[in-house]
Amino acid sequence: MKDKTLMYGLYGIFALSFLSLLLATYRHLNGEDAMDEGFIEAFLFAALNIGIAVFLAIVIKLYYNQKK
Repeated sequence: MKDKTLMYGLYGIFALSFLSLLLATYRHLNGEDAMDEGFIEAFLFAALNIGIAVFLAIVIKLYYNQKK
């Protein structure tokens, strides 16, 4: 794959989502309630973004390997 821009974009989504997940966990460990709505939303949003980025990376890699 010559142009790796798309893969770098997916890696960026993964990294930002992981940082968001770490931030939400840090906020939770520093005294916020476990059932705080913001914490749950941030956690689920980050987990969803990580899942989407990994899925797209796998699909793109399989597509380009099959194309060769």
